[in-house]
Amino acid sequence: MRLTRENAAQYEGKLLDCSKKLFHYYPLKVVNHPTMGWMYVDRFHVMMRIPEEGVFFESILEVSNQ
Repeated sequence: MRLTRENAAQYEGKLLDCSKKLFHYYPLKVVNHPTMGWMYVDRFHVMMRIPEEGVFFESILEVSNQ
């Protein structure tokens, strides 16, 4: 599956993971920044804009509220 700016709203607040961890530090959390728009945050808390070509992911992880 691919995360793009167009479909980011349906993944807001969810953790996206991939078995082939290329180019990103998964899992990625999708957020809507008030001034920058749709972005993702990696496991090291680095916030990046979703690129035009999108970001590949394979699964959505369950988030536990602890």
